[in-house]
Amino acid sequence: MRLFTLYTILSLLFCLPALGQTANYFDPPTQVISAVQSTELQVALEAFNLRTEEIPTVFQAANLASRLTLISSISSGNWNSPTSWNCACVPTSIDDVTIETG
Repeated sequence: MRLFTLYTILSLLFCLPALGQTANYFDPPTQVISAVQSTELQVALEAFNLRTEEIPTVFQAANLASRLTLISSISSGNWNSPTSWNCACVPTSIDDVTIETG
């Protein structure tokens, strides 16, 4: 009985407070920046935003991917005529096309 009591007391003293601990005692570093540093940061963010405007969008790639599988002829005619194709475009050498009979 004494051993059980000792075990219970030690468990309550050492284990349970650790299990119930929810606070994070890490304090992130804080720094007050000057007006010059703030201006430099703003200039850097504007330069970054200008560069990101030049990134091609996913929609352009999706449009190209959908064109690769969906181009087929809708009438007989010249290859270079957009009216011959269901995309109203002229297929290029990288496009897969289906030439329908008729």
